[in-house]
Amino acid sequence: MKKSVSFLAFAGAISCALFAQTLGRVEYLEGSPEITRNGEVLKRVDIGTRIENLDIVKTDGDSSLTVAFEPDSGLTGTVQIVPSTVAVLRQDQIQSKPANDIKLLTGSLKMKVERIAGKNASVQVRTSSSVLGVRGTEFVVASFNGATLVGCSSHSVWCSPYDELTGKGSASSPQGVMAEPGTMVSVLENGSLGPVSYDRDRFDESWKSVSGKWKTFNEELVVANPAGFIDRFVSVWDDYAARVIAADKKLRANRTLQAWLEAAAKGKPAGGLKDWVRERPLVMNDLIDSRRAMIPAIIATYRLQEIIPLVPQAQMGARLSNGKTMRQFIADYRRDSGKVALAIALFTAGEKQYMQRNDGVSPFSDF
Repeated sequence: MKKSVSFLAFAGAISCALFAQTLGRVEYLEGSPEITRNGEVLKRVDIGTRIENLDIVKTDGDSSLTVAFEPDSGLTGTVQIVPSTVAVLRQDQIQSKPANDIKLLTGSLKMKVERIAGKNASVQVRTSSSVLGVRGTEFVVASFNGATLVGCSSHSVWCSPYDELTGKGSASSPQGVMAEPGTMVSVLENGSLGPVSYDRDRFDESWKSVSGKWKTFNEELVVANPAGFIDRFVSVWDDYAARVIAADKKLRANRTLQAWLEAAAKGKPAGGLKDWVRERPLVMNDLIDSRRAMIPAIIATYRLQEIIPLVPQAQMGARLSNGKTMRQFIADYRRDSGKVALAIALFTAGEKQYMQRNDGVSPFSDF
């Protein structure tokens, strides 16, 4: 943790209080959105429900959820998670400063956010192909099959290409394009960036029109060659889904992690310095081993989730590179995707509990 021993002892005693952060609260909801926390889906979500660090928020086609940021996040404003979206809200402590990050796994977000003066917090939105550096603005971002579209109704967002697998690219990269009133930005999976001009005085109408055409275009690409798009993820899914399911079994067998989760469920404190020194390597090593397969599996899971509903029935008999028909592969995906989702939830819960005991610093902060 790179601190003096005396400070470590102090931090170990108070870390749970400081870093069991409530990032926001549900301000508005429609339908039945889901929040997964500490590996479990909350039984009930209402107006006022806390949004904690590393909560996974999921909406179906008939639900949405708006989160109002809490002052402890260093931000003021809201993020709306629209229908058919999955997002992870998190905060890391980077050089003792709160760094807020919203990972958009699939779907769309609407944000209206500013930094609180004196808090020195940062905020960004990430997709599998882009990092969006937010300076205080009102904007919308949509993600589909590796492509991203960003539009601002006020201020600006710096849009940079980003490869989730390699971790290359950041919001501070000189390679980027500014989304601002009058200019939307598209980011493709290959890293290319394209500005799209629109009438800045008619943002809502323009976003509906441009994003609708953008989504239709990307969906038509899939419909025209479904086997080609699915084949890109066949070997990844066959390999990494199996690895993630195996890693999940290992994490579930980790007695220290399970004790952490049981303590969290009962609202018990994280423990002191001696506990942390003993427990840290027992969990960190399994988390690091799990992460190697987790990122490719997460990407494949949500890409296939977007692609599969667009496969025409007439194409279900087409052969893929692994020798299976698309019908067989899709059946296998549907059989195992639930197991992978549980593994993702447990992995995220493990990282959260580790961060609570490590002054808000992730075990992957140096990766």
